[in-house]
Amino acid sequence: MDSSESDRWPTEGGSSRILAPLSEELALITGLDISDLNIDDLDLYTSLPFPCQPQPQPQPQPQPQPQPQPQPSARPLSACDSAPHAVPWEIAGSVAADQTKANGNPNEASRKSAVPPPVPPRRRAASTKLNDRRFSCEVSHPALSRSNTTSLIHNPWTVKLIDTPAGSNESLAAFCSSISKLRSKYPHTDATANTGVVLGRVYPLNPWLYQNVQLTVTVSTPWLPHPVPFPTTVNKTVLYLIEEIFHLVGVSPSTSSQYLLKLCDFNEFLRNEEILGSYESIQAYLKFKMAVPVRLVHHSNLDRMLRRDDGDDTRPFNLNHLIDSSYIFSKSRARLEDKLSSYSREVNQLMRSKCGSNIKQIVEVVRNICSSLCGLSIKEVEDAIGQLNRIKPTMLNPAEMCDCETAVVMLHHALVKLLHMFFDNFNSDVKVQEVCQSPPTADVIQNNDILQVDLLALYKLQISWLNSFDYFCMSCALTYGGSQLCDVGVSENISVARALDNSIQCSRTIVFPVLIRQLPYESMLTFRLLGSKQGKAPELLRWAVLPLYSNRTLVSGTVLLSMSTLVELTDPPTPAVSDGHRQAAGVILQVEFPNTHRWTYERPKALPSSLFFTPPCEELRQKLTGVSQKHCLAFLTDNEKSFLWGRRHSCNEENTQLHLLLGSAPQWKPEELSEIYSVLENWSLRRPEETLFLLSDSFQDQNVRRVAVQSLERLSDTEIEDYLPQLVQALKTEWELDGPLVLYLLDRSLRSVRVAQQLYWLLKDALEDVPYRSWFSKLRAALKHCCGAELRRELEREESLVNLLTHVAERVRLADKTKRKEVLQREKQNIGDFFKGGVTCHLPLNPAVLVKGVDLDACKFYSSNAAPLAVPFINADSLGRNVNVICKTGDNLRQDMLVLQVVRLMDRVWLQEGLDMRMVTYRCLSTGRDQGLVEVVPEAVTLGKIHQEGVWAGPYERILWKSGFTCGTKRRRAMRRR
Repeated sequence: MDSSESDRWPTEGGSSRILAPLSEELALITGLDISDLNIDDLDLYTSLPFPCQPQPQPQPQPQPQPQPQPQPSARPLSACDSAPHAVPWEIAGSVAADQTKANGNPNEASRKSAVPPPVPPRRRAASTKLNDRRFSCEVSHPALSRSNTTSLIHNPWTVKLIDTPAGSNESLAAFCSSISKLRSKYPHTDATANTGVVLGRVYPLNPWLYQNVQLTVTVSTPWLPHPVPFPTTVNKTVLYLIEEIFHLVGVSPSTSSQYLLKLCDFNEFLRNEEILGSYESIQAYLKFKMAVPVRLVHHSNLDRMLRRDDGDDTRPFNLNHLIDSSYIFSKSRARLEDKLSSYSREVNQLMRSKCGSNIKQIVEVVRNICSSLCGLSIKEVEDAIGQLNRIKPTMLNPAEMCDCETAVVMLHHALVKLLHMFFDNFNSDVKVQEVCQSPPTADVIQNNDILQVDLLALYKLQISWLNSFDYFCMSCALTYGGSQLCDVGVSENISVARALDNSIQCSRTIVFPVLIRQLPYESMLTFRLLGSKQGKAPELLRWAVLPLYSNRTLVSGTVLLSMSTLVELTDPPTPAVSDGHRQAAGVILQVEFPNTHRWTYERPKALPSSLFFTPPCEELRQKLTGVSQKHCLAFLTDNEKSFLWGRRHSCNEENTQLHLLLGSAPQWKPEELSEIYSVLENWSLRRPEETLFLLSDSFQDQNVRRVAVQSLERLSDTEIEDYLPQLVQALKTEWELDGPLVLYLLDRSLRSVRVAQQLYWLLKDALEDVPYRSWFSKLRAALKHCCGAELRRELEREESLVNLLTHVAERVRLADKTKRKEVLQREKQNIGDFFKGGVTCHLPLNPAVLVKGVDLDACKFYSSNAAPLAVPFINADSLGRNVNVICKTGDNLRQDMLVLQVVRLMDRVWLQEGLDMRMVTYRCLSTGRDQGLVEVVPEAVTLGKIHQEGVWAGPYERILWKSGFTCGTKRRRAMRRR
C-alpha cells in the first residue's frame, strides 16, 4: 500500500490489530484464499456489505470476558476513550475487539481461535449504490479499483472549509437572506415595478400656474416622415395630447392608450395619466420658451434595455463577489487550505507510525496556520501544543501513545475552534463547521448580571510601540447616543515586557456597575489603546467600537476587533463604524463576554392610545408652540426640554414638533420606552422634513427610525430623489445592515431606475467616508444585486466613463498652464475611444440622458485655477440636442450639491404656492474625493465672463456691486422686522 493510501488509516492500534481476525472471517465467507494477500490491502473489503449467502459455520465458543483495567482517576479524555479518529470498525463489545484487547497479539489470538468470530457491526452506513452489487470472486466481474473507493474513507484529521458566498457570520447571513426576500417581492414579470425605462420626474404644482400656458410640441410619429409642430396647453394629460396628435395625423384614437411620448432630448418617457405641465422637463422648456421635441412610441417598440429578466430572479446574492473581495479571499483561502492539508498529513503520519519524530513539524504547521489568521491563538491551542511538546521524538509505547493521542485530539478541537472564531468575527467566503452547540436562549429581562468584559489579548502590535513605550493602557466606555452611561473602565500597566511575537496576553477584566437588563438596546462599547511613557501623558494609539446588541441578541463569546488607525470620530458611535473593525488587518483586540445564554431583546409595547392625549388650554398651547418654533433640538435649553416632556400628554401635531418632544425625553432605558413609544405611535408625521429629523444621529432607537421610514412610504419617486443625499447619510445610524431604511431605499430602487441610479452614485461617493466604507460597500453590493444584471452593467459602464473623464481632467489640471492644450489634445482621444463599437451610456448626472459619443473638436477646459474640463456629448437620439458636461477635479463638490439642493427645494415651495420665479437650477454630482460632474446650462453666462467683458471692470464698480448686495440684505432684514 502506497503512502497516499496509508495516510487514510489513523488507527489506534494499527491495521493488523483489527484486520487479522477479520481477514480469516472474509476467507470463510467468500471462499477466497488470502494467504498471499497483504493485510493492509483489505481496506476495500472491510467497507463493503456482503449480501451473498455465507457457508454454514459452527457457533463460536463463548469467550471469557476480560477484566476491566483500572483507569487513572484524573486522566483527561484521550483517543483511547473517545477519539475523532477511532477506527470505524472497532466497536466496543464486539468479539473481535475483545479478543484483540484480551490477548494483546491479534495474530496469535486469531490462530488459537478454532472458530472465526462473527462479522462485527459497523458504524458507517453502507452506500446505497453498493447495496445493489453482490460480492463475487468470478473473473467475469471486474475488480473494483481502489480509486473508486477512496471517497468512502473518511479522514478524521481533515479540516474542511465550507463555502459561504453570503458571508461567514450570522449577521451577514441574515442580511443576505433579507435582501433575497426583498428581491423576490418584485419578479421580472411585474411590469409596474420592472419598467426597464426612465420615467419623467413629476412635480405637483399649483394649478393656477397651468392656466392658459401654451407650449409647442414637435411630434415625430411612425406615420409621417418629418416631425410636425403642434401647439397645445400644459394643463391637459399626456394621454389627451396623444389623442389630439392622432386626430392631427388622421389616425383613429382607439389605440392611443397603447402609445407613450418620449422626449428626444432625453431618454425619458411621460406617463399618460399625468398633467403635461407637472413634468420637470416640460417646465424647463417653458422657462427657456423652447419647443419640445417628442416621439410617439408604441408599447411593443419600447427599448427596455434596463429591465430585469428571469435570470435575475434566480440569481443568488453573492455578497463577497459584489464587493470585489473574491480575489483576495480566494488567494488567502488557497494558502490556508495548503497549511491545513499539511497539518492533516503530519498528524496522520504521527498516528500511523506511533513515533513522535514529527512533533516539531506538527507544531510548526499549527503556528503557520495561526500566522495566516493574523497571529491569533487561544488558550486551548497553547495548552495542546505544550502537552504535545512533552512527547518524546521516539517510538512510543502504548501508554505514551495514549497520551499523544489525547494531546492531538485536544489540538485538533482547539484548532477548529480557533478557525470558527476567526471566520465568525472577520468576514470571509468560507468557514468551518461549528463544533459546539449554541447556549440556551433566554430573554435579557431575566439577566440579573452586571456588564463585564475580559480583555484577553492584543495582536500585531507595532515594533516601534514596544520599543518606545513602557506599558500600555486599555479603556472601555459604555455609551448611548454619545452619552456615557457610567464611568469609563480602565485597565492600566500592561507591561510591554509581556510582549511575545508582537502580541500581548492582557488577561484583564473591566466591570461596569450597571445591570445588563437596564441597558438600552443601542448601547455601544468604545475600546481605546493608549501607550504610556514614564512621566508623560498616555497617547491614543488605536480605537474600536462594538454594539452591545446585534440582531436582537446580546454580544457573547469571543469577539475580535481590528482597531482603527483613523482619528477618533466625534459623532456618536454606531454599528456602521464597528463594521469597519471586522476586517482582519492592523492591531487586533481579542475580548471575551459571558457565554452562558443567548440573551435576546424584546422591545416594550406602547401604552393604549386612550390614556395618552389631554387637550391643552390656550396659554399652554401658545407656550408649547413658542418652544417648538426653535425647530432644532440643539437650540433648546434643559428647562425647555423638561417643560416639553413634562407636558407631553398635551402635545400634538398642531403645537409641537415630534423630534423636539422625543429629544426632550431624559432617558431611553427599557423601563422608559413604553411612554416614549406611546408618543410615537399616536403621532402623525406630515412633512418629510420631520422624518429627516427622526433619522438623524440624535435618534438611534430603532423603533423611532422604523416609524420614520413608514412615513416615507407616501412620498413620490421625485421627492425621494430630492431627499436622497440626506437619506444616504442617515444610513450611518442604522443598527442592522437589513435595517428599515436600508430595505426601504432598496425597495424604491427596485421600482425606479432613477432612484437606483442616483442611490448608486451617492453610495459610491459615500465610500470616501473611510470609517463607514465597509458599511456602505455592503449596501452598494445589495443595490447591485437588486437592480439586475443589465442595470448593473450600465452602472459599471457609467463608472468607467467617469473614471476616464476624471483621469483626463486631472492630467489637464496638473499640467503646466502653457501645456494644457497639448495634454488635452492627446488625452481626449481616449474619451472618443470609449464609445467605439456603438457603445451608448447614460450620464450619472441624469439617468434620462443617453449619449453615444463625444464631439472631440468642441472639448475644452476653462481658464480657472481648477481648469475644469468641458465635454460635449452626442445625444443617442438623432433628434436630440447635444449635452455639455463639466468634469471638475481638485474641488469638493459636496457643498455645491447641498446649496443647489436647498435652492431646488425652495423653488418647489414657491411653485406650490403659485409663485414662479423662473429659477433655473443645474445638476451637480460628487463622484469621489475632490471630483465630480456639473451640468452646463445652455446660454448661461458666468460672473467671471461678465467681469471680463467690462460691464464692471474697475474697482469702483466692484465696490458698488458689493454694496448693492449688502444694501439688499439690509433691506430684507428691515422688512422682516416690520
